[in-house]
This record gives sequence, structure tokens and C-alpha cells, in this order.
Amino acid sequence: MYQKIVALVIFVFALVFSGYAAGGGEDIDAAAAEPLWHFNSFANPGFPTDTEDNAVLQYMIEQSGVDVRIETVSVDDFDTKLQLYAAAGTLPDFWHHNVDIALNTAEWKAQGLIQPVGNLIEEHAPELFDFIPQAALDAVTIDGEIYAIPAGFNPDDPAGGYSISGLVLREDWLNNLGLSVPETLDELYDVLWAFTYDDPDGNGRDDTFGMGSSDNLDSLTVIANAFGVHPLHWYEQDGQLVRGDLTERYVEALQVTRNWYEAGVIDPEFAAIDYASLQAKVINSQIGALGAHVWFPHPRWHALPVLREQVPEAEITMIPAVEGPYGDRGYGPGNALLQTVWISSQAENPERIMQLLSWLATGTNHLVPRFGIQGVDWEYNETGTGYNWLSEPLQGDQNDRVAYGLGNAGRMWPVIDRTPWRPEIEASFEAIEAHLLDNKFIGAVPAMSEYTDIDSLLQEAFVLYIIGRSSIDDVRRAQEAWYAEGGDEITAQVNAQVRNR
Repeated sequence: MYQKIVALVIFVFALVFSGYAAGGGEDIDAAAAEPLWHFNSFANPGFPTDTEDNAVLQYMIEQSGVDVRIETVSVDDFDTKLQLYAAAGTLPDFWHHNVDIALNTAEWKAQGLIQPVGNLIEEHAPELFDFIPQAALDAVTIDGEIYAIPAGFNPDDPAGGYSISGLVLREDWLNNLGLSVPETLDELYDVLWAFTYDDPDGNGRDDTFGMGSSDNLDSLTVIANAFGVHPLHWYEQDGQLVRGDLTERYVEALQVTRNWYEAGVIDPEFAAIDYASLQAKVINSQIGALGAHVWFPHPRWHALPVLREQVPEAEITMIPAVEGPYGDRGYGPGNALLQTVWISSQAENPERIMQLLSWLATGTNHLVPRFGIQGVDWEYNETGTGYNWLSEPLQGDQNDRVAYGLGNAGRMWPVIDRTPWRPEIEASFEAIEAHLLDNKFIGAVPAMSEYTDIDSLLQEAFVLYIIGRSSIDDVRRAQEAWYAEGGDEITAQVNAQVRNR
């Protein structure tokens, strides 16, 4: 502990000293000549942060007229390093992150680390509003001010850009057993039973389970969806908004989940594994169903190609949400809040940041950090639904593209544009978008950053109930404890914020 404290003090003093050494008396013109400092949590190994070695970044600098340097850090280390910079009084000019966006916005505003950006967008880059969903802007609006710049979406295909997920099944297992895609919750149970007990891979061994999940219950959410709720979304109940995992419908879904677990159709290790381990179970043909994103069934995602090394005929398919006992069906709506940018409260020239973002929002410039220069590195194919790669780095593997300066690390404000990819995964999109649930609130309120630990009360209670180590009364007591230990305040603030929008 002593060594960590010493290291922190040395780091902070070094940052402070370096700030003074750079010349605290610089005038505005000198500050404007300094490159903007962009702090990015997408740390791709081999990404060239030196401008001279980064052809793509150099092109963006030349075309936008804004000099910028990029510092990358791992997602796990992002918060710690940002707070160290804050303690030293040397914040980056702007930063880009993709975790707990609404909650981080509320916390960083409370700490005084960020500045409002609504007027900056209106005055210097109004075109950004054409790309950013209103729901995303609402989620980062506090006290009537916009405090972050969420990722944009292609206006021609907004729903297809969202990071949406659904239930995927081993289609070859369905075919092996002569089964159809399930339409109802009961039919899904029958499929999972067969995947567990009827030897779907034909190897003569009892070594498969119907459904897998990770310790955050992600896959098991599809059962709650059939009862019309998503655990972390908000629904109207008795005249006010209530979070999904606090509703009676969710309790009913837990009871069904426990029944399925006791029947053996859910992998018993679900409570002890992360998502990477869950994907490994898919690759090793140990489970036949899980919750996954739209890319999961496609060979572009790594799971299916690795699976096919062992099972060449393997197929994975996304299925529409199944109908539950009350006629409800639908997956959670897509997440409109992705890969967001914040401008530091210490940024001396935020207008230059907006100049850069305005350039990224013009024409196909948003594709430059992903694919390079149009006409040099890539071009649209004849149908306009895909790309032809022209330069050597884009014809290589991911490491070649990253070394050239492409990838998330250089996407200082991304536009999620998946239109050219959509034909390749159209079936997944159609399955997910066939039925979508509602969500009455996207965002964060101050109380969420104050009571950060209370969700663990619910998570632990849900898991213990599913695996048979507690009763439904224990679940209800956990829900009551959530309200008593801060959830009442969160709920009140959510309802107030929605009324005031």
C-alpha cells in the first residue's frame, strides 16, 4: 500500500511539474498552436500515436486544420488515469470512452471535470445534431445542459446502427434434431431440453446444455423479455416509472428461470463465468443458446470461424424474441448511447475541438479513422453496399490496419455506420427488430453515482434464487432493500427528470 501511495504522489508531482515546465504563462495564441490532447480508452496494441508515424491521423490533421495528439489507455485503466490527471490539474482537452456513459457524465459534472457542450455544438458544429439520436442527448443532459457528445448514427439506417442483441441458437443442432425455430417461451424450453438431453451434436455423450449465460445474467434476460420487461429498463407502473427488475413481471420470470435451471437446461456454471468463458463454451459445443449481439452468428465475428474448425457444418442463427404467457415479446431496444466524447473543463480552445468534430461529420470523413482515405485506401463497390480495399494495410489483417493508424483508437468522434455491412447480417437485424420492448428512460441521475453498490443486492439475490439457495421472499426483501438503501431516491429523480424533459 505504501509503495502505491508513493507512486501516486510521484506521478501527480511529475504531471504538475511538467505542466509548469511547459510554461504556465502562454498566451491564447500559443495555446492554440499546441496540439489538442485526446485521451482514448480504445487501446489497440501497435496503434501509432506519434503523428509522423500515423498516416491516417496526419491526413485528418491536414484536412481538418486541427493538430491533435492521441493518448490511448486500456478500458480497465481509463478511470484511474483520468482521475490522476484531474488530481494533477492537467486534464486532457477531450476524451472518448464507452463505459457507463450516462453515469460517468453525472459523476464528471459533479467533479467539475467537464463542460457543457450544447452551445458549442450549436455555434460551431450544428451538423452533429443530424447524427446524434435525441435519446442519447437526453441521457447526457443534466439541469438542462448537454454535457457530452454521444456517437452519431447513419441517419439512413439509425436502428441498424444500435448495438442490439438477441437470442442465438445452434441452427445445425435444430436441424440435427428436426426442430423448428421456437416462437413461444414454452417452445423455447422444449428446444433447450432437446439440446440438453437428446444429443444434438451426435457424439453419443451427455455433454451439452441448452442455454448458457455469464455471471451478469445476460442470456437469461431473454426469459424476462418474454414477460415484457428488461431488467435495467424503465416501465410505467401505477403512474410512475419503475425499473424492470423491480416489477412483479420480473419476479415471475425469475421463477420460470429457476424451473429451467432445476430441469438442467441451463448451464450450472453460469453464475461463475464471464462472457469470454461463455463464448468458449459455444466454440466447444457445450451450449446451444445464448444472448449475443447481431454480429455473433456471422463469420466476421471470431466465434463461428473457430467453432467451424471443429464442426465445419456449424451454423448459428439469431431468432426473434419468443412470446410469453401474457402475449408479450421483444428484445430490449438498441442502445443509443455509445462511444461518447467529453470536453474537459480545462480545455482552453473548445472551438478547435468542435472544428475537428465538424470535419468528421462532413461527407464520408467519419470513415477515415476506420478505413483510411477514400480513393486511396478504399472505395465503395459497384452496388454501394460494401467496400473494395485498395491499399496494402486494408488487405492485411487487423494488426496491419492498426499499425497503419486505423481502428477505434483514432475515432475521436465516431459515426456508427453499418449500412454497408448490413446485407451480410440482415437476417440478424430482422430477427431482433421484429419485436422490441419499450424503455421510458435512458440516462443517469445524480443519485445513481451516490448509490453505486445497491444493484449488487439484487444481482446476488437473483442468482441465489435461481440456483435454489434462497426463496422468492428473499428476492422481494432484496428489492425492498434496494429501495431503502438509495433506490427510492434514484426512482424519484428518474421520474422527476422525465417529467421535466
